Amino acid sequence: MQGVFAGIDAGGTPVKIRLADRSGQLNSNSVLESKGYQNAAGANVALAVAMALLWSGANFIYGISAHRMGSLGLVLGWPVYMAMIVLTANAWGLLMGEWRNSGRRSMIWASTGCLLLIAGIWMIVSVVSIK
Repeated sequence: MQGVFAGIDAGGTPVKIRLADRSGQLNSNSVLESKGYQNAAGANVALAVAMALLWSGANFIYGISAHRMGSLGLVLGWPVYMAMIVLTANAWGLLMGEWRNSGRRSMIWASTGCLLLIAGIWMIVSVVSIK
């Protein structure tokens, strides 16, 4: 059945999702195949494994960093960790062209938000280094 992704959700319920390409035609894996992947299902599995490894690694690094920051490590480390997730996601979005057709006002808001996150990280790091 082309254009239908079948899977099982977390509760064990079978799920069917219809996939459509940009022309509105139902087509499975149309985005990956359009980027030159011959085996889009294999690429999806590889990307899922990479995402799981990166997520687990990031949590591991957060735990070590929070421990090294001392008694306030959990309190100060978590906002830095979350801010870095948002900054990384925005950077990847820019690199992958997700912001290409957004308006100037949206770009200003996103840039302002990123600058505020960077300022917040700087303030938290300076508090930890004073301690």
